[in-house]
Amino acid sequence: MTSPLNCAVPMYGPSIPVDIQTVDSGIATGRGVQTTVIDTGAATPGTTGDRSSCILHGTAVASVIKQVAPGASIHSLRHSPVEDRAEGTVEDLVQAIYTAEELHAKIVNISMVACEDVASLRDAIRAVQGSGTLVVASIGNRGQCDEAVPTFPASYTGVLAVGAVDSRDSSNKESSLDLGRTAAEYNASGSHADLFAPGGPVSAVLETESGPRTVVGGPDPFFGTSFAAPVVTGTAALVWEIAPFLDATAVSDILTSTAIAGGSPLRGSSALQVVNPQAAVEKAWEIRDVRDGRTPEVNAHGLSAEPWLPETSSVSSPLLTEPPVDYRVPIALSAVVSLVLIVVLIARALSSESRPPSGSAETTRHGA
Repeated sequence: MTSPLNCAVPMYGPSIPVDIQTVDSGIATGRGVQTTVIDTGAATPGTTGDRSSCILHGTAVASVIKQVAPGASIHSLRHSPVEDRAEGTVEDLVQAIYTAEELHAKIVNISMVACEDVASLRDAIRAVQGSGTLVVASIGNRGQCDEAVPTFPASYTGVLAVGAVDSRDSSNKESSLDLGRTAAEYNASGSHADLFAPGGPVSAVLETESGPRTVVGGPDPFFGTSFAAPVVTGTAALVWEIAPFLDATAVSDILTSTAIAGGSPLRGSSALQVVNPQAAVEKAWEIRDVRDGRTPEVNAHGLSAEPWLPETSSVSSPLLTEPPVDYRVPIALSAVVSLVLIVVLIARALSSESRPPSGSAETTRHGA
């Protein structure tokens, strides 16, 4: 069968890990959390719903969610009625949102934008939110809408709007401690972002007739705010697996309150907040422990002490805000140590007067 003319040309290559440390599968995977991806269709192994091996955008979005939350249940909804078209109408998107509501999705990921506030879209978002669903939406990239124009549904109240931070590159000679924590230049300029996440490049897992293949582009690399949003969606799935009794607002609050302050703000606003899956999961465990009558313990679940750094990264660690240092304990200890040393020196001096010299002092000096 001949492929439609608008279909992408897959570029195969090695897997590209999401540029943030994910949570160990022994702690949380997002298992059982129903997630819906409204996009171009997805042919990622394990996804259900509208499949498409033509436009690979939706497949890449679903693949990012799987990297962060491999146990999450992903249902794909294509917003365009034409498989080989990435663009659809606002009404097509509205219909997909209502379908997600009927499916009782816990999280809806929308990595696309409308450039104007349309009443039917606003009503659909309110409806799906009213059913307890968390909506995660990208703020879009430059050039998708006119400069400084708000994008939707990211700009609607209650929607978790996601922007992208630049990737870190250990080969960059001008690397700084802010790598991976600065807003990418391609972020759309008209919308506020509640959270930021790495925007790629990422890879996708495409189910083909010969088995799953890793795709790194179609043929252009996958990067943009579209691929930052599913990092946040995956993190939300991890939190909801641990604390399924939370509502969408509480999950959103956990993600924003545990985020890492970014190094470079977007459009002169306050410091951007970068999603932190490790800290979000730890917070969810704390809330669950309190609910179950247990005393929360710091890092009781074995999460990394460096939650921001991915295991595969070799770049410098980010500049984090350190708490004020209390010098009282070090000063007290130094006084005690000094007193002990004085006593030892006096004792050795008295002892040396009453015994002949030996070679032990020379040996100790060379061995020290």
